Amino acid sequence: MSTGDKYQKCLLRKIKVADLLKLIDDSTDEIIVKVNFDVYDVLVAWEVKLPGSQHAIKKLLMPGERHQKTQLQDLKESIDAINRDIEIVEIGNQYTYQQENTNEDSDC
Repeated sequence: MSTGDKYQKCLLRKIKVADLLKLIDDSTDEIIVKVNFDVYDVLVAWEVKLPGSQHAIKKLLMPGERHQKTQLQDLKESIDAINRDIEIVEIGNQYTYQQENTNEDSDC
């Protein structure tokens, strides 16, 4: 599924569930649909599964504008969260590699 398809899936899901405000633009006879969706909908649509990446994306969308942290604090915490995810992925890859090698040597 392409990124665009995931985005469409996210928007279509929200359109079905959300209360829609439809406005008609008299000059073009177009229907404009306003849809509200939040960062969690985007994370689901793009299938962001690593918790650090989810956390970093939320911080990077509005650094310094949420809660009481500064822009610099949010940026540094985003880097820390991504670095932790990198460690998790590296450990997972090492574990998978060890499992594959162990299975090849076993008589079972």
